[in-house]
Amino acid sequence: MSAGCSAKPPQSCSEYSSELNKKTYIQKSKNISLQTKKIWRERGGWGGIVADNKGNLIISRSPNGSSIATSSDGGETWVKNLRIDKLSRQASTSGGNLINGGCGIIYYLSPKNKAIYTTTNGGINWSKRRANILLPNGYQENEELIAAMQPGIRLHQGKMKGRLITPARLWGLENNNLPENRKEHTGLALYSDNQGETWTSSAMLDQKGIGESGIAELGDGVLLYNTREHMTAGGRFSAASIDQGITWEAMKRVEIPDGPIGSKYGLMGGLIRLPIKGEDYLIFSNVDSKVISTGTVNSGQSDVRGRENLTLWLSKDGGKSWTCKYSIHKGGSGYSSLASGLYKDQAYIYVLYEGRESNSSNWGVYFSRTSLSAILESKECSDK
Repeated sequence: MSAGCSAKPPQSCSEYSSELNKKTYIQKSKNISLQTKKIWRERGGWGGIVADNKGNLIISRSPNGSSIATSSDGGETWVKNLRIDKLSRQASTSGGNLINGGCGIIYYLSPKNKAIYTTTNGGINWSKRRANILLPNGYQENEELIAAMQPGIRLHQGKMKGRLITPARLWGLENNNLPENRKEHTGLALYSDNQGETWTSSAMLDQKGIGESGIAELGDGVLLYNTREHMTAGGRFSAASIDQGITWEAMKRVEIPDGPIGSKYGLMGGLIRLPIKGEDYLIFSNVDSKVISTGTVNSGQSDVRGRENLTLWLSKDGGKSWTCKYSIHKGGSGYSSLASGLYKDQAYIYVLYEGRESNSSNWGVYFSRTSLSAILESKECSDK
C-alpha cells in the first residue's frame, strides 16, 4: 500500500471545502443539464459516492466486484476497476463504507479487514491502518455493518469538529439477515475522533426493523439520521442528535418515500446537505412509484416490485418539509447515493444509482450529475 498519506486534515483547506451564500450557489448551479453515464454492468454501486471541490470523485462498485472508479474532471471521464487494497480482493465488499474526510481526504472503513484506508490523491493510492470498532455489549459485527449506506462525513461544527461519523446497523442479538429476524435490526452511528483508528458506537436508535441510512450535518451542528424501514408500509424514519452523534432523539416518520409507495420493504436512499451558508438545503434520493398490492408480502420479506423512477427531493428547512422533486431516471431503479461539489466554478449534485431501462431486465450502475437550479426549475415544486 502507498505510504505517506496524512490522515489529519490541515487547518485551512478552503480550496477543497467551503460554503457559499445562497445567491452565489444558485448562480453557480445554473445552465447545468442532466448528464448520465453507465459505469458498470449489473447491480451494484452500494458502496456510495464522494466528491470534493476540485472535481475529484470516487465511487464504489460493491457488491458486484471489489473495485472502485475515480474521476478527476467532475464525472466527465472515469478510471475504472481500481482497488482500495490491492492485496485483498475483499476490501470493497466487506461491509465497508466511504467517508468524506474533507480537504481532499477520503477514507474507506472496512470492518471485515479491521482496517481504515486513506487516500489524498482522489483514490489512486491508499494507505492502510488498523481500525478498532467498539460495538454495544452483546452485539457482533455483521457483513453489512456499514454497507449500503450514504457515505460518512466529517463534522464541521461544535466541540468535536473534525469527528468522522458513519451510519451503521446491527442485525439484532441473533446477528443474521433472515427475513424473520429483520424485525430485530436497528441502527446507530459509529464515530471516530482519531482519524479513523478507533470507532465508538453511539446510542442505538429507538426503532427496530430499520437499516441502510444516511447522516447529514445541519448548519447549526445538529445531526439528522434518516433510515430505511423494512417491516411496514409506513415510510422512512428520522432522528436528530444535538451532541454530535453520541445520542439520538426519538425517531419520527418523515414524508419522503421509502421505496415504492405501499411497499413494506423500503429502499436505500441518499441524503446530503448542500454547502450553502446559513441554509439547510437537503437533497434526498429514492424512487417515486407505487406498488399496487402488498397483501401477499410478509413483514421483513424481500420485495423489489415497483422500483422505478429514481427521483431527487429538496428540503429547504432541514428536512421538516420536502417541496420539490426532480426525476433522474424513469426506468427501473434501485439503491442510490449522493454527493455534491464544485467543478470549473459550477455547483453540481452527483448521483450514483442502480438502473435499468424501461422494458429491460439488464441492470447497470449509473452516474448522473445535475444541479440545485434544475430541481428548483422543475415542474414539481409546491412552493414556487
